[in-house]
This record gives sequence, structure tokens and C-alpha cells, in this order.
Amino acid sequence: MHIVIDARMIGKKQHGIARHTFSLVKHLEKINPPHRFTLLVHDDTLIRKTAFELKKMNSPWISVREQFELPVVLKQLGADLFHSPSFVIPYTCPTPFILTIHDLIHIAFEEDRRLKYRLYYATIFKAAIQKAKKII
Repeated sequence: MHIVIDARMIGKKQHGIARHTFSLVKHLEKINPPHRFTLLVHDDTLIRKTAFELKKMNSPWISVREQFELPVVLKQLGADLFHSPSFVIPYTCPTPFILTIHDLIHIAFEEDRRLKYRLYYATIFKAAIQKAKKII
């Protein structure tokens, strides 16, 4: 099985989701599962830090561009499963996916968010929850 993991949030500054994703990758390497893994990256942070295949993407994490680029990349890679360790899923995801939701603060306090984020959570995020094969 070819599993693609979105690791674009891993960069020089490691916030919670980035640290979680980096730890997930390191633990997957240790258990050496029989699957093929590809990590989607935005910069060179993971080069020489992982044994998994890397696919550099042009679109940054949490952007409008990723909605167009992610489906194309997933098809090109022939992914059997896509894991988003955050809430970022393309609206037209061509691959079954697993979604990790760390918290719902962005939903609970939506009045603190700009309109574009409220629209994102009301459309893309809501659709992702409904379409996910599994939610962690």
C-alpha cells in the first residue's frame, strides 16, 4: 500500500502539529511497516532526516493553491491512502484519507477568525469530516 502523508507543516519553526507529524514519521521509520510512504514537503527541512520518499510541493500548507495541487499530486503518486495530520484535505480528494483533528478551537472560537478561515471551516473542513475513512 502506498501511503502519502502531508508533512508540509514541518519547517524551521516547529509548532504542535509539525512536532506531532515529525514524531509520527520517526516512529513509522522505527517500526518499518511493509508499506511504501511518501511525505509531501514544502521545503528542504526533511532532507537527510528521513528514509521515506519526499515529494516537494509548490503550495504552502493551508493555502488556496493546495486545493488544486494536492489532488493532482495524489493522483501522480498513485496514492492508496492519504493521511493529513492536520485538517487540510482537498475538497476533491481523489484518494481515501485519514484525518487527524487535534482540537476544535478554530471552530469553537470562529468569531476570532477572519472570514476566509470561517468559510474554509464551513466548507472544506466540514466536507473532510464527512468524507474521511477514519478520524484520529
